[in-house]
Amino acid sequence: VAYGSDTRLVERTLLEKARQCPLVLNDPEPSVVFQQFGDSTLHFELRVVIPSRDQFAEVRHDLNMQIDQAFREQNIEIAFPQQDIHIKGLEGAGFRPPTDDPPKKETQDSKKRNVSVVTFPQTPSTEDLIGNAFARRKPASRPEVTFPKRAA
Repeated sequence: VAYGSDTRLVERTLLEKARQCPLVLNDPEPSVVFQQFGDSTLHFELRVVIPSRDQFAEVRHDLNMQIDQAFREQNIEIAFPQQDIHIKGLEGAGFRPPTDDPPKKETQDSKKRNVSVVTFPQTPSTEDLIGNAFARRKPASRPEVTFPKRAA
């Protein structure tokens, strides 16, 4: 399950579903073991005894279906693998995080030259970032589009 889940609720839910499954034996009792803190998940193991190995697939299917439904009803999130990637040296590679700033319409320099400058922030592609970060290439400059002012 996902980090932040109520572990006691997870345990109760798993045991409840095991006890409700008609093919799970009551002796020995089903049990739940909180195995470990994984990379992206809290690992739980539900242990049950069934009458025959031939029923394993059927019991596993039934339990998984019941557990999935119960987790949804209890808002227990089933985690999925996640990985954060931190690339060092992006500042030197010309990477600038996107901003919510509006494009510039005029600059002091453009007023002197009688032109309007519109600047659009460029978000580099992953290939550019990785290439720039590892090759230490000179960062690309931001594209600028200039338009001469119309004579009145």
